[in-house]
Amino acid sequence: MYRLLILLLSVITWLPIAAAQTPQANTQQITDIAERQVFVPTNIQRIILGEGRFLTALSVIDPQIATTKIVGMLGEMQRYDPGTWEQFRRVMPNIEKIPVIGGKGANSFSVEKAIALKPDVAIFGLQKGHGPTLKNTSILEKLEAANIPVVFIDFRQKPLEHTTQSMAILGRLLSKTERAEQFNRLYQQALDQVLEPLSRIKTPKPKVFLHSRVGLFTECCETIAHQMFADFIDAAGGHNMGRDLLPGDHGMVNLEYLLANQPDIYIGTAIGHFQQKTSDVNTLISGAFISEDIVQRSLHKASQTRGFDYLNAIKQQRMHSIWHHFYISPFNVVAVQVMAKWFYPDTFAHLQPDALLTRFHQDFLPFDRDGVYWASLQPQQRQP
Repeated sequence: MYRLLILLLSVITWLPIAAAQTPQANTQQITDIAERQVFVPTNIQRIILGEGRFLTALSVIDPQIATTKIVGMLGEMQRYDPGTWEQFRRVMPNIEKIPVIGGKGANSFSVEKAIALKPDVAIFGLQKGHGPTLKNTSILEKLEAANIPVVFIDFRQKPLEHTTQSMAILGRLLSKTERAEQFNRLYQQALDQVLEPLSRIKTPKPKVFLHSRVGLFTECCETIAHQMFADFIDAAGGHNMGRDLLPGDHGMVNLEYLLANQPDIYIGTAIGHFQQKTSDVNTLISGAFISEDIVQRSLHKASQTRGFDYLNAIKQQRMHSIWHHFYISPFNVVAVQVMAKWFYPDTFAHLQPDALLTRFHQDFLPFDRDGVYWASLQPQQRQP
């Protein structure tokens, strides 16, 4: 009798714990990029984005998602990448009605507005960036207290490893796994077209200097040493000079160092956009709605920066520009192919990153590709 009583008491004690650990009906468990086990609804209808630029990745999985399921987002896309935002707006005018729940950083994220929108899920970036991340525990706790699950994805910290994983997570989240698998096959094929030939190259790697966000600072020169574009350079077979100098992800390298340690190749990332004129800004310009002529004009202007005429890479037309927002795009493999052609033009003469970017748009986005996203300084552009 005593043993039976003990057994009944243990069952009664266990029941509430088991109920708390049992997921609600119509939910599924997803492992996000932070390796967290998250229960989310199986039929998600309302989504908030911790970074507006994640809209491209979600649109790859569901091209109409901007006007059907996105109920709130940060506004940094409109500010930093207005070209892509305008591409969405032209085919989906109602996108302008999506509530903005923050500006350009985690500190601007409004938990109150986010909760009021009653989302089924919030999608955040893993690290840094322009929105809440894994480190913003206060935001996460408040959302979870409101029964809003948070799923993390990443295109920044380990872009070439996490892109396909993040797209697979989004595919499962949106019940479109086949769509995610279709994208990931094309992505991996494009990456392998670089990695496999590189494994057979035995010559020394070219020294590459990446000038990040050209024109944003008056002093020279911001660079990226780890993650983001640094991973693209590594994958394309270049020797990133910044990696030798900086312990952190990014920092400044002075012109004197570059003059004393000449890079073989100079790459500037372009943060300029279609709303700007080359005569008004010192940034490199590329992206949606940008012509080759404008890209060349901005490259030419940047090449005339004080002291740059002593850089051999620029004097010998090994100066290039590339769209800055590849660092947070699921199409980042295009940047790897572009760089591989710059670093090893003979080995990768057959690669067609231009066609690849066009195909990504045609197959996965609700609008066609329009604009120039990278370029090399042309000799005639340096003539007075």
